[in-house]
Amino acid sequence: MSVHARWNCVKEPAVRWDHSASSSRGGFLQRLDLSHVSATDVDWAPLVDILADKKGYLFRADLPEVNPGDVSVQIQSNMLYISGERKFQRVDHNKKHLRLERPHGYFVRRFSLPDDASRTNFRATFKKGVLEVRLPKVRPHEVEKNHPQQITVKVA
Repeated sequence: MSVHARWNCVKEPAVRWDHSASSSRGGFLQRLDLSHVSATDVDWAPLVDILADKKGYLFRADLPEVNPGDVSVQIQSNMLYISGERKFQRVDHNKKHLRLERPHGYFVRRFSLPDDASRTNFRATFKKGVLEVRLPKVRPHEVEKNHPQQITVKVA
């Protein structure tokens, strides 16, 4: 699947995901469209589920140990951007760490929106390490103009 392909939840209800590349940092970067971000700027990619029903769309991102204040949700040019940072927890120098696998640093995810998703009337909540972004459905001719929108993430 091309990184510039437009997602249509009706025709493509399941997200195609290449798990074969998940063993390395390069695998994560291959699955994202990062044309606007340098590969050195992105350290990890949170997993996201996308659900749809007759009322709208729900994007659910796993962001454990991420401060809600470090998360940004924006809609720009018919794209939903979820970005932020998981801060590195200081290493206790009195303990020997045998393995540090949990990623930290900057992340960004970008999703093209279906034609019937509202571009201005959306909300985001953060509860127990999960970010939920809800976009109601509108009639295609009622879709708002492409003005950049950013909202505050509410902590539930």
